[in-house]
Amino acid sequence: MLKVEFRQNVSDFGYVVWVYYENPDGSMNVVKDLKTWEAERIQPGAMVDPSFTAFTTRGDGNFIQAFVDAAYELGIRPSGEPVLKNELTATKAHLTDLRALLFTSTIKREASPMARAASVDEI
Repeated sequence: MLKVEFRQNVSDFGYVVWVYYENPDGSMNVVKDLKTWEAERIQPGAMVDPSFTAFTTRGDGNFIQAFVDAAYELGIRPSGEPVLKNELTATKAHLTDLRALLFTSTIKREASPMARAASVDEI
């Protein structure tokens, strides 16, 4: 499975990014060239250079945010992210339905002769 790891690099005022695959034996293949997807097999615990660095001092630190925004525009969402927009829409519709039921049933109960006869005020 392809994975990406970001870390803030304070000394360079930017971010370092590793793109890698985890292998069943615990080793990783770290992508060294994003154009060709050339990768180097790395053993667990080995130090490895990042796949690329984005420096905020040169202005390309915004690359990460722009990349995420562009992916979001295409409909790409993080794995396991709840679909909050749809859940919120469904919740609002449900509340609207409940309000309508409550309001409508209250009016019907008050207008009903049986409801009036059972009213506490009249007993």
